[in-house]
Amino acid sequence: MDHPVMTIRYYLELYFFGVAKILPIVNPFSTIPLLLALTPGGTSEQRAREARRASLFASMILVGSLLVGSLVIEFFGISLEALRIAGGLVISIIGLRMLFPGPEASTVHDPLGGQGSMDVALIPLAMPSLSGPGSIALVITESTKLFAVPGVAVKVLGIAIAVASIATVGVISWLVLRSSNRIATFLGDHGIESIKRFMGFLLICIGVQYIFSGIVQFFRLTGA
Repeated sequence: MDHPVMTIRYYLELYFFGVAKILPIVNPFSTIPLLLALTPGGTSEQRAREARRASLFASMILVGSLLVGSLVIEFFGISLEALRIAGGLVISIIGLRMLFPGPEASTVHDPLGGQGSMDVALIPLAMPSLSGPGSIALVITESTKLFAVPGVAVKVLGIAIAVASIATVGVISWLVLRSSNRIATFLGDHGIESIKRFMGFLLICIGVQYIFSGIVQFFRLTGA
């Protein structure tokens, strides 16, 4: 019990530091404008449902990254730089659709249930907004440390606590996103439409930055 990984203090630090590390990167406050922009005609109940689904999906993605993320990336030979570039492409495409909505925009962004509703909750709210390349990379990095700890029981307990940290961040994200209803009431339809266009432009900028950072990091690691 004297080993540092066997102390209660170690597990408490693992839990609270896990929440402290993941929450700023997930940053659910930054997802509120996106949720409003993607549900311009939604009711309070519909937005609450999207917030719950998005938080659940994001938690599942991060837990999956914790458990098998490094194995999947290793198996397919995917680098974190490629993950960042792919995330940037997805974000940019979504931003373009929000900035220049076409005739199909009402179908894609329909918050009234069905497949469209799930698409909004999963992409882009859960991924890449809540669980993006940054949070996924962080979780995968931490998972390599946990799997390297000696002892099966200690390893399993450490992973369970890491999962609890992710679940806590998911609950916090859900509570934060639920506040979007009050903001929507204050802004009105015209305000939400303005946010939608602004968020579209902002997502394009973020996506381009992701792509640029991924390319720069790739060349830096390869020495090209």
